[in-house]
Amino acid sequence: MAVTGRADWSGVYARPNSSYRPRIAAPAAGPAVNTYTTTLIGAEREGAGRCTVTQHLEGDFPGGTVDPHYRFTLDQGLISRLDIAP
Repeated sequence: MAVTGRADWSGVYARPNSSYRPRIAAPAAGPAVNTYTTTLIGAEREGAGRCTVTQHLEGDFPGGTVDPHYRFTLDQGLISRLDIAP
């Protein structure tokens, strides 16, 4: 199943000391607004309290495609950490 969406990157925040930095720069005239389609590639558990979800994104953003990995750490059934990396 593919999902189509729209992203406004004007409020993108990268945590200080984080190894991941978004590679999207807003043009001087205003915020970057991109359209994209996302398809779930897979999801797997990696032991107790950890799982990874992988999606395929295609859109009009720089580079055009990316397969981000969403790595969740769960604590008592709640997300205590989320790492997103290409």
